[in-house]
Amino acid sequence: NFSKQWQQKQTKKKEFKDADKKKYKLDASANGCTGMFWRNDKGTTAGCDQKDWPKNGAILYGWKIKDDGDGLVKLDNGHYMQIKQHGNVILHEVNDNKK
Repeated sequence: NFSKQWQQKQTKKKEFKDADKKKYKLDASANGCTGMFWRNDKGTTAGCDQKDWPKNGAILYGWKIKDDGDGLVKLDNGHYMQIKQHGNVILHEVNDNKK
């Protein structure tokens, strides 16, 4: 389908290097959620059917690939996660170098 073809082209264009990977903490509690379903691709707002979806407080690693709209992170497990949901940030970038 068109979405998968577009995704493959975009993924090939951008290199995902470990040095560029960011650390994120999931917290969707502002929306009354206990966690968030994985996204299979960039264009999907509904989650995939895996049972091991991350709960609030989970630490996730990936690369920010979209800043506009709700934002989007490609996770190192191959799934995607939006940065915002209903206007609330759910993926918070963690900076381990804070003093």
